[in-house]
Amino acid sequence: MEQSPRETQPTDAITELYRLAVVAGWVNSFTELSEKLTAIAGPVLGAANIAVARVVPREHLLRVYQGPTAMWGTSQIRMVHLDEPTPLTDAIRNNSPILLHTTEEFTARYPIIAGRVEPGF
Repeated sequence: MEQSPRETQPTDAITELYRLAVVAGWVNSFTELSEKLTAIAGPVLGAANIAVARVVPREHLLRVYQGPTAMWGTSQIRMVHLDEPTPLTDAIRNNSPILLHTTEEFTARYPIIAGRVEPGF
C-alpha cells in the first residue's frame, strides 16, 4: 500500500510541532516551556511571544508565565484574575481561541493592555 505524501514528507509545521513535543518533555518549569513555545511554535503560528498559564481554581486566578519577549518591566510570572479582560482569560472563559488580526482590533477589545504594549504585533 502506498503512503500519502503527508506520511512520507511531513510539512514544516508538523516537523516543528514534533520538535516542540520532544523539547517539552525536557523542560523544568513553565517559564522554560514558554521560552521553548516562543522559539519553536511562535514562528509556525506567526506569534512573537507565547505565554503559558495555569488555572488556580480555588482562588479564581490564572498564573501566567510570560514568554521571553514580554514587555520590559513585566513580571516573569503574573497572577491574573479570571474575570480580568485579557485574550488568555477570554479564551479560557469561552473555551475558544481569540484571534485578532490588527492592532486596532486588539486596542478596541483590550484597551488597558494596549496602553501597556508596543503597537505592531
